[in-house]
Amino acid sequence: MASGINKVILIGNLGRDPEVQHFDNGVNKATFTLATTEPAFKGKDGEKVQHTEWHNIVLWRGLADVAERFLKKGIQFISKGGSANANMKTKRVRKSSFMKSSAIRCRCWAARKRMMETDLHP
Repeated sequence: MASGINKVILIGNLGRDPEVQHFDNGVNKATFTLATTEPAFKGKDGEKVQHTEWHNIVLWRGLADVAERFLKKGIQFISKGGSANANMKTKRVRKSSFMKSSAIRCRCWAARKRMMETDLHP
């Protein structure tokens, strides 16, 4: 039986400031959205069209701490990690599915064009 690899690399811009949760056991979790935009192409009418996808990003532990200190809406961000499908039920019992990406390595460019790189090794 063949094995597979679950690896996702996303390059985009934060859609909102990270929301950070601090748990009693000392573990922190940061979540935010990341917008990735495909290069422009010509549509049927000849006009340039860009396609933007929104991704849910989750950072844990040390990366969550970094997100809380440095990440802000609009910052360019590179996420390397895996993806997982999740299901959610709303109050009206409507079930929806979405994909989230958990980063184990990230890179972002903060103010003053200073590059910051942080790795989390399990």
